[in-house]
Amino acid sequence: MPKTNGLQVAEQLRKLAPHVRVLILSVEDSDQCILQVVRSGAKGYLLKNTTPAELVTAIETVASGQTYFSHPVAQTLQKLHSAGPGTAKTRKPAQLTPRELEILALIVNGYTNKQVAAQLNLSVRTVEAHRENMMRKLNLHNVADLTRYAITNGIVPLD
Repeated sequence: MPKTNGLQVAEQLRKLAPHVRVLILSVEDSDQCILQVVRSGAKGYLLKNTTPAELVTAIETVASGQTYFSHPVAQTLQKLHSAGPGTAKTRKPAQLTPRELEILALIVNGYTNKQVAAQLNLSVRTVEAHRENMMRKLNLHNVADLTRYAITNGIVPLD
């Protein structure tokens, strides 16, 4: 999806077509990503290394109106739930918009403002404004701080 991602689609579907049941299939297994998917309104989450049989089961389960989370995802959700709502793991860090998260991921991966603008079909000034807003919201002052924040909060994986 060149101009969006699955999380953004799930959030839009929740708003525009709340009757649609969303099942996410992803390689991302970070705590933050899993929480974002649940908050987006998705009814299920599977990791891409799932078996075909589990995928079919998940589709049937979500289609019937129930939720389905693969075992590793369910374990993560249980761990986060057990930690309680006041812990840092379950507290939403800052309210970054989906676009800001998208720009942050590109910045962390070494893209310049000009490259981000070209990639997302935005003006360079718009990218700069998003970057400034993120830094203000997060009280960060440079790209190294942004990178540390993104990795710590599971916005981008540490490869």
